[in-house]
Amino acid sequence: VLLGDSHAEHLFLGLSEENPSKNIVFYIFGDKPYYGSQSFREIFNFISTADSPKTIFLTMHYVSRVDSSEELRVGFSRTISYLQNLGHQVVIVGDIPRYETSPEDCKYGQSIERLVSYCSISESQFASQLEVYEETLQDLANEYHVRFISVHEPLCSADYCSMLGDNEILYRDNNHLNIPGSRLIGKYLST
Repeated sequence: VLLGDSHAEHLFLGLSEENPSKNIVFYIFGDKPYYGSQSFREIFNFISTADSPKTIFLTMHYVSRVDSSEELRVGFSRTISYLQNLGHQVVIVGDIPRYETSPEDCKYGQSIERLVSYCSISESQFASQLEVYEETLQDLANEYHVRFISVHEPLCSADYCSMLGDNEILYRDNNHLNIPGSRLIGKYLST
């Protein structure tokens, strides 16, 4: 089960193609996937009736949704505890880089130099995004003995992150994966 916002949804295709023998679903709303959230109430009610334990991947667009690390810690703590008490296995999933430009600028760039500069961000720029959530997610994973997967790694090197990979665009807009991007991250999540 992929549980979150559109950043859970964009993982679906790649994860399901990498795991064809598993029945993978996604439950999403444009909100934080916290137990107790009005938006997710029906979803949590449905999950509570599952006839067998599930693996539940929790994620969201942290940079735009999280107000503070404490709010994230409290919200995910409540959610993870609830899901574990039901017997489910929880996996916390990080997020991908958010860019200031659109993938169209990469596709129709006028030069290689422009293409590289428009379609990537420096490691330090991405580090400022990670400050919003990465340490808190790692702490939660340690506290609740769950797996944490930092999914940006296939998109980033030591120096920069890029929305391009193997001569193709991996994003559909400035913060969502397209089909090739979903396949890349789905493969990464499945290893």
